[in-house]
Amino acid sequence: NIEFSISEMEDSVENSHIDKTFISELVDIKKELILIRNYYEQFVTLGEELQENENDLFKEEDLRYFKIFTDKVERLSNNTAMLRDYTVQVRESYDAVLNYNLNNIMKIFTVVATIFMPLTLIVGWYGMNFKYMPELAWKYGYIGVICLSVLSFTLCFVFFKKKKLL
Repeated sequence: NIEFSISEMEDSVENSHIDKTFISELVDIKKELILIRNYYEQFVTLGEELQENENDLFKEEDLRYFKIFTDKVERLSNNTAMLRDYTVQVRESYDAVLNYNLNNIMKIFTVVATIFMPLTLIVGWYGMNFKYMPELAWKYGYIGVICLSVLSFTLCFVFFKKKKLL
């Protein structure tokens, strides 16, 4: 059941159907696996102690049953450790998906900021209102700045479209 649950969680990561309780569910499964593994380790210790037969309580031919018991419990313990590693891999997949989505968002913010950076320069330049700026007295100065801004925006937009960043 636990393996099936972890597998479902992995599928939800792959399909990007992750809810807010994902991490808490994964942590709960991890804690449960640690608890189960501790129980198995105690059973292994018990089986090994019984196999030693220090007080000669068991016949020699019956000790093989303790060996079989110990081996089976060790396999179950190893399987539990494997499931715990599987939860770690699912968590790493979840982190990778989050990082990928965050990188895409940051890429969009970077492109938008880069497109508007020349416009900010133009606004800053013409916002100074020095009286000796030739464009202020020019009849088409206002239209010229608008055309320069549109041209700057268009060039940046076309550049990022060509580079497939937008």
